[in-house]
Amino acid sequence: MTTILVVDDEKSVLDTTKTLLEYSGYGVLIADNGIEAIDLFKEKNTDIGAVILDMGMPEMSGVEVLQHLVKIDSDVNVIITSGDIDESDQKIVKLGAKCALQKPFKLKELLNCIEELTESS
Repeated sequence: MTTILVVDDEKSVLDTTKTLLEYSGYGVLIADNGIEAIDLFKEKNTDIGAVILDMGMPEMSGVEVLQHLVKIDSDVNVIITSGDIDESDQKIVKLGAKCALQKPFKLKELLNCIEELTESS
């Protein structure tokens, strides 16, 4: 079973995404801030097939979290999510994210992205 790490500061997004991913057959870890996400990834990165990472979080931005994750594992499969995908988010893809989804995204879009990333790993 592929495990997905979901990182978002909004509890409703974490809960909904976790439920939908589990229903779709994935194991799910959740983190509501960047520090927790980095700690979880350090501990379990060999078990994590992909990371769904919100760009707009307080305290530590998604960009900072992404930079830490790439330092830990340069092959990490990161899917960035944002309410406002723009050119700066496309630059983030160049920093190491593999996919970018505009919030609110459809489950099918998310699952397609996860499948593409985990099948190519």
